[in-house]
Amino acid sequence: MAQTLYLWDLANTLFPERWDSERSGVPSYDAYVEALGYDLETITPHDYEWAYERPYKDGLFVLSIADGFREVLTWTKNNAVFTTGNREQVDWRAEQLHKKYDFDIRDYIKEICSTFDFGNTNRKTKDMLENILDKKYREGFRVAVYTDDNLGNCEFFIAAATDFARLTPDFHFRIYRMMNDNKGLRPKDGYCEIGTLYDLQKNEQKILN
Repeated sequence: MAQTLYLWDLANTLFPERWDSERSGVPSYDAYVEALGYDLETITPHDYEWAYERPYKDGLFVLSIADGFREVLTWTKNNAVFTTGNREQVDWRAEQLHKKYDFDIRDYIKEICSTFDFGNTNRKTKDMLENILDKKYREGFRVAVYTDDNLGNCEFFIAAATDFARLTPDFHFRIYRMMNDNKGLRPKDGYCEIGTLYDLQKNEQKILN
C-alpha cells in the first residue's frame, strides 16, 4: 500500500486559538503588534510572526487542542504541518499546551514546513505546495491528504496537487477543510468540509478499507 502523507495547518485546524483581550489589555493580536511600535502596513513578515513569542508563551492567546488530536494523529502516523508562522511557534504553543493537557504535541508531528522555508513570507502559495509535494513524492509518498481551516489555502492545494498529479499519474490527493463545528463530513467540489478530526479519520478509514 502506498504511503500517505497527512499535511496539516496549525492555527484553528489542529490548535484552536483566540486572543485574550482581557488578559492582554488590547483587543487583538494586530493591536498588540501596533503597541510594540510596529506599523502594520510596513512590518516585515518575519517581525510579525516572531512577535507571537510573548503572546504564546505568556498565555495571551487562549490555546487548545482539537478534539481527537492524539487519537487521530496516532492513526494517521505520517504527520507534517505547513504553517505561515516560523517553526519556533510550534515550540511556543507546545510549552503552554503541555501545561494544560500534560503531553507534548511535538510527539505527533514528524516534520514542520513553513512558508519561511521559501523566503521572508507568511503567505502560502501554490508553488510552495508543489515543492512540498515533489519532496514528499521523492521520499515515497504517493497519497497526500491536506487539512486547513482556510478555504483559500485549500484551493491552493487543489491547484498544486492537480498540476502535480498530471505529471505523476500514480499520485493521489484528498483535501479537508476544518470547520470546527458538529455538522460532520460534507462533500464539496474538490474537497470535503469536516467538523472535527474524527470526521476525517472516519472518512479516511472508509476510503482505505
